[in-house]
Amino acid sequence: MVHSNIIKIFEVIKTPDSLLVITEPQEPTNLRDFFPISQSEFKVVLGDMLRMLRYCHSRNVILRNISPKSISVKKRSGQVIFAKYGDFSCACLSYTLREFPLNEASWDIVPYLSPESIMDNKFTVASDYW
Repeated sequence: MVHSNIIKIFEVIKTPDSLLVITEPQEPTNLRDFFPISQSEFKVVLGDMLRMLRYCHSRNVILRNISPKSISVKKRSGQVIFAKYGDFSCACLSYTLREFPLNEASWDIVPYLSPESIMDNKFTVASDYW
């Protein structure tokens, strides 16, 4: 997927033990590193993420785990100037939804999941806006 608010993926390499993803260089910080942020910075991040979500959802991709650590931000003169999303580890196509097991490895994303995702293990486009 190519979008100005999504980190570019150049290559995916599957090995017997892992999956290696080669991406464009990312900013060394994520949104969580900048808390608290100002209202004007929040507007930049929110606008960028809503544009990214519209793009993903138009291609039937549900992300399922949008969190501050998944958002890379760039600052100039101390202000956030743009944000990019870079974590597709829980993403799926909306027409191939399958259960997403919540285990110890996924506990850090639970606060960012919608209630129906946690209670019923159901994910929809609306889940990404929670």
